[in-house]
Amino acid sequence: MGKRKTSPPNQTQGKSQKIASTLRKAIVSGKYKPGQQLPTRVILERKYKVSPETLQRSFDELKADGFLRAQRRGGTFVVDFPPHLHRYGLALGSKLDDPGYPQFFKVLAEQANAMDGQDHASIPVYLGVADKVENQGITDLTYDLKHQRLAGVIYCGFVPECFKSATIPQILISNTRQKAMSYSLLAMSTEQYVRKAVSHFAKQGCKRLGVLGIVGWERKALGTLIDACGEAGIVFEDQWFQSVSLTEPQTARRITHLMMHADNRRRPDALLIADDNIIEYVKGGLIDAGATVQKDVCVIAHANFPSPSDDQWPMRRLGYDARQVIRSGQQLIDEMQCPDARPQISAIEPFFEDELI
Repeated sequence: MGKRKTSPPNQTQGKSQKIASTLRKAIVSGKYKPGQQLPTRVILERKYKVSPETLQRSFDELKADGFLRAQRRGGTFVVDFPPHLHRYGLALGSKLDDPGYPQFFKVLAEQANAMDGQDHASIPVYLGVADKVENQGITDLTYDLKHQRLAGVIYCGFVPECFKSATIPQILISNTRQKAMSYSLLAMSTEQYVRKAVSHFAKQGCKRLGVLGIVGWERKALGTLIDACGEAGIVFEDQWFQSVSLTEPQTARRITHLMMHADNRRRPDALLIADDNIIEYVKGGLIDAGATVQKDVCVIAHANFPSPSDDQWPMRRLGYDARQVIRSGQQLIDEMQCPDARPQISAIEPFFEDELI
């Protein structure tokens, strides 16, 4: 009997990857459903004209990617909860060690990790996907998209150019509603946020409002602030609306000091801290100015729930629940699986801390 002819490693690897790709497409398309047994190895070896070793490499790849499981002496099965139906990616533009890393990203990542595994859903987090240089987050997301290991992806702010061609549902977290929607939107309404804050200040009898936020937020909020304050009878002047850079949040301390200094007889008696990245600096500015919270000024501080509160400062916390953002994103991804589905908008409402369930 002659010696069995073997293929070069690269050719064999190419065959196994091609078979894995074919089987993966059959699973994703629904030809092989969750929990269903695949044809026997003998049948597949004959169908694809490959050796048992080559087919095993294909199976190994699909097992590693979460599509298949082997049952001892019982065959090979599609897993009950395959990744293309139960794996929801969360893609964040920055990395944890980037300057000015938004607290919102941090809380989203923490809650995604905490929720991972609930209801058989997996939530991998990809960091730094907006970087122009290749990094682990970009590498992992590229691999998972190519190998169809995601039901969809939730992006924060924008979808990087290199991922726009993905064919799975892509959800965008944004605080602005877009006229021409290419993606489903998780809309964190700035208008509702501002009106809720101003309404609270009005109920407390406040007459003059100061606002500190991050650069860019003023473009989204200014019109609503002017309208809401006018309707509530609260004075809102240009010099009382200040923005700082996310990379230099410490400047909020000096700005707060100037705005709230005791020599300023017309200083605001209400203060909205519109970003939780600057809260500690604003607190320092209030101390420097000799302004006492509740006595001299009523304060609402932005929060990304369920981040812990600072009980020592008597201020209201107003913000969005990261858990609701993720759950709503998962729901939109599931709804977008239908072939004729169109981009949708899911509103994420702001809450005061004591309103959360």
